[in-house]
Amino acid sequence: MPNLVRNLIDPHLLLLGGENPSEPQADALKNFRTKDNKLSVYEVKDGAYDAVRLAVSVVAGADRLVEVHFVVFNSELVTELGILIEKTEGKTPDRHANDQHYDLQIGTPKKLGALTEAIIYNPLDIKRILQPEVEKLVVDAIKDGSIDKRKLNSPMRKALKESHPGLL
Repeated sequence: MPNLVRNLIDPHLLLLGGENPSEPQADALKNFRTKDNKLSVYEVKDGAYDAVRLAVSVVAGADRLVEVHFVVFNSELVTELGILIEKTEGKTPDRHANDQHYDLQIGTPKKLGALTEAIIYNPLDIKRILQPEVEKLVVDAIKDGSIDKRKLNSPMRKALKESHPGLL
């Protein structure tokens, strides 16, 4: 498994310039919040396009369209720390994305800290996609059938019906 992608809450927190100018802010950790000791990631199979599609698919499963921030990193960062990578079904409205979903079995705060540090200091890419482009990508994915419009959340469906009559 070559590269993984993780959506971020606030990518600015990964930037250097916290209390120590050569370090990121401690708040960067909130980008790596676990649930049940697991961190949700997606495998990037087809380069930059795939990373964008995966990140947008996650947002398409939310209640509203927002700008997307994500980090791409090498899966070796995970395996070198002895973190188990478990194939699980994703929960986006995009079947392609769901097939590329994995949970990282973090287990301990120490491992989460080590993984977070490894990603922060060794990202392959950190990207931001503004909301208008996210909306265009979601609409295009609905039109080409990549995103199953029946699996959109009710608030998302309502917003898209209002902004794009006839789409749904």
